Amino acid sequence: MESPDGKLVYYLKEDDLWKVPVGGGKESQVFDFPIVAFNLAIVDEGIYFVPKAQVAARASIQFFSFATRKIKQIATIDRPVAYGISVSADRRWILYTQIDQQGSDLMLLENFL
Repeated sequence: MESPDGKLVYYLKEDDLWKVPVGGGKESQVFDFPIVAFNLAIVDEGIYFVPKAQVAARASIQFFSFATRKIKQIATIDRPVAYGISVSADRRWILYTQIDQQGSDLMLLENFL
């Protein structure tokens, strides 16, 4: 994912977030906090993300500030999250995905050849 100013590329290496300059150079870890794949939104001020440890039960949306290099909780989510998070340009709204229900069907096929 490209940074808003176009100078950096952010990517996941396993569950950790890393960055590298667009023109090449040394990669560096952004923070040591595993996150859920695709559940991050990079804005000018920092990064909104969902921590991986919280996926199975209650989840939360966290914010990592570039200025302070600190992480703070923004919201609690009562259900497990899926993949995807987006933040509005004015930072008033966060769109995320969550799993409301899951299921599967088991079917028996006889004489299908």
